[in-house]
Amino acid sequence: NISAGQILDLVDGQRSVAAIIDRLSASFPGVPGIDEDVLAFLEVAHAQFWIE
Repeated sequence: NISAGQILDLVDGQRSVAAIIDRLSASFPGVPGIDEDVLAFLEVAHAQFWIE
């Protein structure tokens, strides 16, 4: 989906998870729980071997 793609676009091996969350929070101000959503997605992506 679109939100998953936006998260994965930011995963470059250089940005920290915190930096990814900060970037998305700035792009989508006022979205509640964006940090928890990003963390949950990254856990799934890791478990599915989409990211290391």
